[in-house]
Amino acid sequence: YCEICKILDKQNYKIFPARTGAQALPLYKQENPDLIIIDVKLSNESGFSVAKTLKALSVDGLSPIIYISQAESKEIFGKCLENGGVDVIHRPFDETIVRSKIVTYTSLSYLHRTEKNQRDALVKYNEALRSNYEVAENVFRKVMHSDVLEMPSVKYSLSPIAIFNGDILLAAFRPTGELHVILGDFTGHGLAAAIGAIPVSDIFYGMTAKGFGITEIIQEINTKLKRILPLGLYLTTCMIEYDPDSKKASFWNAGLPDVLLYNKNVGAVTQRFQSKSFPLGINDKVSVVDTTDVYLIEDGDIVLMYTDGVTEAKRASGEMYGIERLVGDLSNCKQESLIGYIENCVNDFVQGQQQIDDRTLLQVDLSAVLKNIEAKKTTSHPSPVPNSNWKVHYSFGPEILRNCDPLPIVIQTLMELQKLHKYKQDIFVILKELFINALDHGLLRLKSELKQQAEGFSLYLQEKQKRLQQLDTGSISIEIFHKGHDRGGQVEITIHDTGTGFDVQQVLASSKSEAAYHGRGIRLVKSICDSLQYDENGCRVQAVYRWTN
Repeated sequence: YCEICKILDKQNYKIFPARTGAQALPLYKQENPDLIIIDVKLSNESGFSVAKTLKALSVDGLSPIIYISQAESKEIFGKCLENGGVDVIHRPFDETIVRSKIVTYTSLSYLHRTEKNQRDALVKYNEALRSNYEVAENVFRKVMHSDVLEMPSVKYSLSPIAIFNGDILLAAFRPTGELHVILGDFTGHGLAAAIGAIPVSDIFYGMTAKGFGITEIIQEINTKLKRILPLGLYLTTCMIEYDPDSKKASFWNAGLPDVLLYNKNVGAVTQRFQSKSFPLGINDKVSVVDTTDVYLIEDGDIVLMYTDGVTEAKRASGEMYGIERLVGDLSNCKQESLIGYIENCVNDFVQGQQQIDDRTLLQVDLSAVLKNIEAKKTTSHPSPVPNSNWKVHYSFGPEILRNCDPLPIVIQTLMELQKLHKYKQDIFVILKELFINALDHGLLRLKSELKQQAEGFSLYLQEKQKRLQQLDTGSISIEIFHKGHDRGGQVEITIHDTGTGFDVQQVLASSKSEAAYHGRGIRLVKSICDSLQYDENGCRVQAVYRWTN
């Protein structure tokens, strides 16, 4: 041992000599050495048995064993290897050979330990990363998912190429019953593309719950994304608003492939809604009204939305699936699930080629939405404030009327003051219908007959936007007076406009026709309220709504 120690000392190795196995065991546990050198024949025991005991104690098995032997033979060398050795040093020692072997095996031991430490660190990093991904994925799922997507009338498919992806799918009902759906596709893939999903979903769900329409929601999303997204990252999207009462659907497409209207009674695509606007997050302002398609939904109409991962799916030759092939395949669809059929068509087309882009598909049977809307009313509400009496008054001039919808703010104030969340839908319908009549027919002098035809809705909205921008005089006031008692209360809503008024009785008469798509709002309000009274040639209306605990 002294000879070996002297050689190691010259090389500045840190050594821990032991004369017996009993001395070696605690040293091994304490120091976990890079190399073990042990004599085949110790004074009172076999070096092989000591080596076996040390190997059993090893945690990582990364301490090579070199045996010292008196004799040099194949038999001794073979026995050393059988007992866990990597090499043999023979007496008398050749310092050059000893030094060479020790350098070799300590270097290997160091490499093995370094590799193991790096591997262990990588495993811990991956475990932490996986845990973080699971937490983030759970947050994304809770933020973005909605019970509306689980309605029988809605079917969807998400096929991301990574845990996080740039496709978003959101759906919710306004307090007045209109269905909002948004499908979006951020540029890129993975986490970088998914970072915009949370602010978009937050704006979408928050503003929809407060009663805002698609124009205000889209503009707010664009403002937010323009401010927070880095250059080159933007959102191609399509948003739909569907009113089951009037059967009117509004489609706003900004950069997504054509939205398709498939009629299951016809068995083919009957309408296509193309992109008419820039994606969100690029320009400071976005035009919505002028680029929105409005369509009257017929029995059997199914809306089909999808991201470009569907139409840009490629074969090995580079040929894309394409929109025209999609429309053609749909004409041969014989099953209820359009999504499942399309997925099969795309998979057959690509012939086993790997998916290179996120794919999201959504189909909504709009005829069935009408049947499910009542089931989506929430049942958990704060308790209304008892025995409270108060009055609020709002007056909105041209500047406000041109640039925003004030109703959600009015409703939010009412909810905060009186906690009438249980009756929010009824109150919102009353305010919305009476306010729209005051604005459209009172101040703007629009004719409802324009909405009788499908294309009339779009023309009506465009004319409304034009007249709003030209509006420079007039106002609309809203006064809400609440009287409370032990068992409930009464809400008096008075709306007054400075316009020329309109013939209320004529509107009510025309709305009796089943084919009429205008005038229904006043009749709906009359069915909700305890009383509804128009005066001043239609410029002033008062509605009384009673609620009970």
